[in-house]
Amino acid sequence: MNYLTHNGHELMTKNKLQAAVQAYLKSMDRQLLEGKFKLKLFKKSIIAKIKELNQEHSRCKPIEPYWWETDKNDFKLMGVGFSTYYIYHSKNRY
Repeated sequence: MNYLTHNGHELMTKNKLQAAVQAYLKSMDRQLLEGKFKLKLFKKSIIAKIKELNQEHSRCKPIEPYWWETDKNDFKLMGVGFSTYYIYHSKNRY
């Protein structure tokens, strides 16, 4: 199974933490993930990086991200209200 990451629309950020998370998600846009193992590692790395950014910007309200799985085996990053970030399941093998 292959997956494609997509950074959707973005809203104006309110603080340095949100700006840092948004920049990170932008840098991780349109990544191709091959297999469930890489998907699992990628999802963990996104959450870990956001938690790291929470610590770097400790004066800002912390962001508490989590993944929501849709009925089509897609994933959406939740808890990040200023940006939409998806991992789409691909039916085709590339």
